[in-house]
Amino acid sequence: MPIHDLGYKPYAGTRRPPSANLWTLARQGLRRAIAPFIVKASLIAAGFAVVIYPIVFLVASFAKVTTSRGTRDLGAALSPEGFVRGIFDWQLWLFVFVITIAAGAGAVADDVRHRAFQFYFAKPVTREQYMFGRIYPVAFLSFLLTFGPALALIALAVFVAPDKAEASTRAGLIFPSLMFSLAISCVMAVVSVAVSSLSRSKGLTMSMWVAIFFLPHMVAVVVRLVTKSSWLYLVSLPGSLGILGDAIFKRAIEGNVGGWHALATLLAVMVGSLLVLRKKLLDVEIIG
Repeated sequence: MPIHDLGYKPYAGTRRPPSANLWTLARQGLRRAIAPFIVKASLIAAGFAVVIYPIVFLVASFAKVTTSRGTRDLGAALSPEGFVRGIFDWQLWLFVFVITIAAGAGAVADDVRHRAFQFYFAKPVTREQYMFGRIYPVAFLSFLLTFGPALALIALAVFVAPDKAEASTRAGLIFPSLMFSLAISCVMAVVSVAVSSLSRSKGLTMSMWVAIFFLPHMVAVVVRLVTKSSWLYLVSLPGSLGILGDAIFKRAIEGNVGGWHALATLLAVMVGSLLVLRKKLLDVEIIG
């Protein structure tokens, strides 16, 4: 909205309190997050995935395999809970991570490089409002990319349920899906944006985010194969999220690591990331 300030005439627009900056920054941040081509491409690809997942579920539900021992119904071994839980892993690795690279891991570095803080903080904008304006778009897109496909699949699973009792059980998957989607979106958004504040170089912060996401998980996988210990998954973001997701969906978790361990680890990582981000913003030199 243009500001009708002609210097010698009073402001003719509507005066809004500084608290209104919160959602103004969020809307501006969302437009900015969607702008990169890779984000648009990921959203389009995710739209196709929303169509593909139900088709795969239907085919697997009614598929039968004939062998020398007779005909086996594959749908009998298919668990809607397991299928919905598996979707989150695919969405996290294929789409959510890409969104966090393009829209999150370079957000603050971009503003530092373009000296945008002089524009934001010269106005009545607090550091917390700025943080929300950068974290919210990434979290919102991540939530759409995880909860949307899960909700579509749950609706289909309820529709093809053999009886009302099974339909009610499958409909109950909405709540754990919602909780897991919120967990993924909050963790990935907060940590990726915090990483973007660690350097003025957007390329460096994006590389750091890739290393933080992949390297600990690769080490945890190797250690798991060699020692059969799952504790090192707690230092991996996707590993901790996976353990938390299994706990939310009440699926068996290998080893002694439980959902509460993953939850405590992720909360500590989020709080630490927020503190680092706020400290970096407090150190910003607005004029100069």
